[in-house]
Amino acid sequence: MTVLPLRRPMSSASLQWICVAAVLALAACKPKTHQAPPAKDAQVSAVQAPAAAPAAASVPAVVQPRGTDVASLAAGAFVTNFDDSERGWIGVLNGVIKPFTSGFLTAMDGKEQSSHLDILMARPAVIESFGYQGDPAPIYLPKRIEIAASDTAEGENFRPVKTLLPDAPTETPASGIRDEVPVKLEAPVHARRLRITYFGNHDDGAVANNHGLAQFHAYGHFDGPASQRDISGVYSFPQGAITPGQSGYLILRQSGSNVEGCTLDAATGGGPGGLVVKAVTGWLVGGLEDGVFRFVRTEAGQSEGAPGAIVVGPERKNKTLAYAALLKPGEFKDELGQKTDRGMIPCEVTGKPPVDPIDQELTQHGRMALYGINFDFDSAKLRGTSAPVLDKVGAWLKAHPDAKLEIEGHTDDSGTAAHNQTLSQGRADAAKAYLVGAGIAADRLTTAAFGATQPLAQNDSETHRAQNRRVEIVKR
Repeated sequence: MTVLPLRRPMSSASLQWICVAAVLALAACKPKTHQAPPAKDAQVSAVQAPAAAPAAASVPAVVQPRGTDVASLAAGAFVTNFDDSERGWIGVLNGVIKPFTSGFLTAMDGKEQSSHLDILMARPAVIESFGYQGDPAPIYLPKRIEIAASDTAEGENFRPVKTLLPDAPTETPASGIRDEVPVKLEAPVHARRLRITYFGNHDDGAVANNHGLAQFHAYGHFDGPASQRDISGVYSFPQGAITPGQSGYLILRQSGSNVEGCTLDAATGGGPGGLVVKAVTGWLVGGLEDGVFRFVRTEAGQSEGAPGAIVVGPERKNKTLAYAALLKPGEFKDELGQKTDRGMIPCEVTGKPPVDPIDQELTQHGRMALYGINFDFDSAKLRGTSAPVLDKVGAWLKAHPDAKLEIEGHTDDSGTAAHNQTLSQGRADAAKAYLVGAGIAADRLTTAAFGATQPLAQNDSETHRAQNRRVEIVKR
């Protein structure tokens, strides 16, 4: 029996055509479109979970046809049943799909061989619908997909939620991207974790030994308290998503929801923390929101800062994994790295004074997006964890007594234009009120609201929507 590899072989002519298509696609880096799916399930036959496992009665009713993708990396979710030897699952949950690529495409030994992903969400959530995109190659689509849920962060106490029997797929689409298949639920499901299990594939010739999906989504909203976690430490991202062309080391320091850090050109050796630091190559400033560190990365010579995100996985005895993504205009890079056991070292280890990222951004560019200013869901009420970020802004204003700032509120496109305008104005006003309460004269601060009219990225994935929900400060 011939066994196909994880990536199917192709002729040189086909390879040349696909490479051209991939280059064109990567120029736009076409993300997966998260439009509300049609009311009727497409391309799938669904078998509802047994009546013995109904959704909890306390779960509230569905409030929107599509909410946050709570199982996405952008929302703080993380896969817990693999170490760093398996990285394909990143593509299933990162919300950005590229033509002719697969996410979690795993090997199987027989037609009914199964494999699964255990997805730990940032906090408890109410899930109202699912969605998935199949692998571009028809044969790799699983024959059966089972979705189960658990209300705990650990253990095997999963209950069945939905069984899917995907129809035999069509040929590989010319675009290299399959449409999303919406999956309705009879009732909302409360969960802390999800288990997605694949069974078999659609290769009737019994040649292919793999199965997988390109993307998976769980739409809903968070329903439990937001936990605060300290992600301070030394990280390694050697593939260059955060530190292109450098050694991949990154230092993060956290205070409340405020997180600052730097990227290093360093090598292992006898220096502080076991690193010999040649140079500090960049600076990160931002904050935590539902376990996601959203930041702006700046470096000398950059025309503007680049937004990005880091999600740290559950603590492990031997290795704590972390996911990083950088969203430059027209470019998306991400990778799986780890939190190292190296001791903390200061970013000014080279003897140069530390750079104030806020001062650098305002001096060079006149504006800065702030992450870590967190509000209650769909509200202008500031969370207490926002204080460290706003205190940094207050400190800058006190150090520059003649400076004036405009505080801008921005949202994603989830609500109506009128609602988003009101919400963004309320959030800008709340940030101003905090700074005035901290001793900044009110006449040095103005506010403006833009709703969803000035996105940093397209509102086509949870990854991009999260970057668009922000407060910006602008020098006046």
